[in-house]
Amino acid sequence: MRQRMIDADWSRGVVNQGTGILRSIFKWAVAAGLIDVAVHTALTTVAPLKRCRCRARETEPRKPVPQAHIDAVRPHVSRQTQALIDLQLLTGAHGGELVVMRSVDVDTTGKVWLYRPTDHKTSHHGHERTIYIGPRGRQSVQRFMARRAVDAYLFSPVE
Repeated sequence: MRQRMIDADWSRGVVNQGTGILRSIFKWAVAAGLIDVAVHTALTTVAPLKRCRCRARETEPRKPVPQAHIDAVRPHVSRQTQALIDLQLLTGAHGGELVVMRSVDVDTTGKVWLYRPTDHKTSHHGHERTIYIGPRGRQSVQRFMARRAVDAYLFSPVE
């Protein structure tokens, strides 16, 4: 099956992703009692394709969005989205971490604020994540903290 994916000009990453999806389907089929566990066990031994060690094509690395594109979008988005764009640029945080920001998660006692999201991509491993918010980032956040419950999301789409 992987060879068909490669022959169809799928990239190495997409082939590996497709293989993972197939494994998940077979795992579900075992749990549902539709196939023998040996089939899924055999699939788990299939190693992912490695960079430069297979015939699947490689993709170009992702690059940041050009600043000109960001500047072109800014006038057309809400003030919440503008603040999120600014925070992402200033902190390097993931968008998903910022949209769930609440006052209760931000330590505002120092010159640099510390935002500790309760849920992030490595939280299930027990890792803590701290996002540092400097003076320019504080300006983006402060206006959304006023008159809001400390456990409410700062960037509400309802507004």
